[in-house]
Amino acid sequence: MERPLTISQVSRSFDLSPKTLRFYERVGLLPPTRRNESGYRVFDETHLEQLALIIKVKKLGLPLRAVKESQALIDGGHCQDLRAHLRNIIELRIRETERQTEELQALRKRLRAGLEHLEQILDDKGDIREPAPCMGCQCFPELGGTAATKTGKEVMKDGGQR
Repeated sequence: MERPLTISQVSRSFDLSPKTLRFYERVGLLPPTRRNESGYRVFDETHLEQLALIIKVKKLGLPLRAVKESQALIDGGHCQDLRAHLRNIIELRIRETERQTEELQALRKRLRAGLEHLEQILDDKGDIREPAPCMGCQCFPELGGTAATKTGKEVMKDGGQR
């Protein structure tokens, strides 16, 4: 076995702060570390393998609880169960990511429409071509639909109904 590493050595090797390493130990993602004769935490190969798993799981955008669940399956020697478990979690994460992508695409569409509208009403200096009062702002009229996107005047007119 190689000589154990200090928290600063592990921190540098994994590009994690010592505070993060202590947090992982405190919440049980890492097994408790032993202390050297100077009282410093020392990390062995088990800790480093667990840190590698934590980093892989985080890179997939999975929650830290997935690390704990995965570690329990690894410790139990249930590799097939681990694969099935990770597959389920990853499939769920893919569905979440697809939903978020759709929401971001819709936001991008609204932003582009707003920019296009502003470009139509503003001259090259950024001044409004046809000045109008800002009450009932028409900077983004194409967003309409919900009370949150209506002008104050429109909400007053429809009595606060959606």
